Amino acid sequence: MTPKDVATLEATCVKGDSRYDFIRRQTLKTGERYITPYLDELQGNILRAQFQLKSKEQTLLLIAKEQITAGVKSLTLLADMIAWLDIFVTHALFAHEKKRIKPTIIADGILEITSGRHPVIEEYLPLGEQFISNDLTI
Repeated sequence: MTPKDVATLEATCVKGDSRYDFIRRQTLKTGERYITPYLDELQGNILRAQFQLKSKEQTLLLIAKEQITAGVKSLTLLADMIAWLDIFVTHALFAHEKKRIKPTIIADGILEITSGRHPVIEEYLPLGEQFISNDLTI
């Protein structure tokens, strides 16, 4: 602010109003810096508000962190359950798409497979080549 600017400002100020008492704060090569008690108070209010904002933000982040930490165990359990559900649904869709059947388990000590197929080998056979199913009794 130059001395001319200060003079213009002083002319518009109300005499006796302490908010407009200019105090020289700094002298620069290109001019001088002035402050008023009113501006000084505003600056203090702004700095306090910034500090309070930062403090409130840190408090809210700490609360959010605690709530997330408290829920991690439940979220992990839920993610595990969803993963198993995904596996079961994928197997069910694959079995339905490829017309697979569920094996029957009998506790008689005999393993009997009728028209057995290997899903990986069958999937990667050259085009036009048919998989030959196999029977097995052990």
